This record gives sequence, structure tokens and C-alpha cells, in this order.
Amino acid sequence: MKKAIILVGAHHVGKSLTINQHLKPMLKISSDAHVFQLSGKTGFVLSQSAEEAERDVEVTVEKYADYDLLVLAARPYSNPESQLKLLRSLLQKASFVTTEIAILSTEEAPRKAKEIFA
Repeated sequence: MKKAIILVGAHHVGKSLTINQHLKPMLKISSDAHVFQLSGKTGFVLSQSAEEAERDVEVTVEKYADYDLLVLAARPYSNPESQLKLLRSLLQKASFVTTEIAILSTEEAPRKAKEIFA
């Protein structure tokens, strides 16, 4: 089963911090690495949201659809620029079971990283 975790939060609430400084060490990869191995599965992490990186969501999902695990970031549905609805839809079409984890502040980063890792 393919799984995707989407860390959802507004601009500057700690999505990249959570992924780069807290989650990646748990995955035993450096802060600038993207590919990881976990329980015999291969995963890919993108810490910057599609909205912030101005990344095409369709191209992104297509590019990483062969991975077993994905960790992505997105702006919340309430944000006018949010690509979250499209991202979820495309991931589900690519056979990923998706889970959204909301983050509201940088103080939550260590706890949210543990939640993603679990």
C-alpha cells in the first residue's frame, strides 16, 4: 500500500522546519536529502509546499508516483492559493492513501514530525 502524508499549514508556520529539522533526522537522512528507506519501502520528501515553490502539482505527483511513501507540504484549504484539494485528488488517483496533518506553529514541529513518522 502506498502512503502519502501531507503536512498542511499556512505560510511560515513551520512546515519546512518540521520536515527538515525534525523528521529527516528520524528518517536518517540529511536536511538536503529527499529519498529515504523505511521498513523496506522507499520514500520521497518535499519540505516546501507546491504553492511556495510554484511547483506544478500534476507534474509533481506524476514524477513521484512510483515511490511507496511520500511526505509533502501544502497550504490549507482556506488559503486562496491552496493546491491541497488537487494534490489529494491526484495522490488518490495514483493509488496513495493520504493523510493530512495540520500544523499551526513552529512550537508544534517536534510533535508533528513524530506524528508523520508514526
